[in-house]
Amino acid sequence: MLVLMRALPTLVLAVLIAVPGAALAADEPIKVFGLEKLHWGMSADDAVKAVPALKAAGAGFSAKDYVHGGCKFTVTGEVAEGRLVAITVTSVENDPDCPLNIKTMIDDAYGLPYDSNTLNDGITFGWKKGSTRIDSTQSPLLDYNHARVEMWEEVPAPAKAP
Repeated sequence: MLVLMRALPTLVLAVLIAVPGAALAADEPIKVFGLEKLHWGMSADDAVKAVPALKAAGAGFSAKDYVHGGCKFTVTGEVAEGRLVAITVTSVENDPDCPLNIKTMIDDAYGLPYDSNTLNDGITFGWKKGSTRIDSTQSPLLDYNHARVEMWEEVPAPAKAP
């Protein structure tokens, strides 16, 4: 099992769990941030070919000045055992003119969040649809234009033996 941990000084800590190599019925596309050509399970090379703004970085990919919806983001893709298993998109906080409402964009693609948590560092919304899980942590000011969005492929738990 691969456990990934992330933290930003002003945002909540999120723990992501993905099981690399597990087969799913279908590899789902990423439906937000203009990353629709990406899908869970693809290789880093295929991701870079599909979205030219992405560059190979270690076993995964990244983009420091990725632009979507008039806003700038950093994008990092994590690949385990040759499969895309997680993507982190972080808004560039010094982009005061960002018009994109990140929560609305995710709501439109994945429906309303199933969970939200208010912490000292801000608010985190959680979405789940198919094998895609998304956590979006908004800044302490609760503007929906700046956020850290973590997406990962959730693999179903193995069936229990009788």
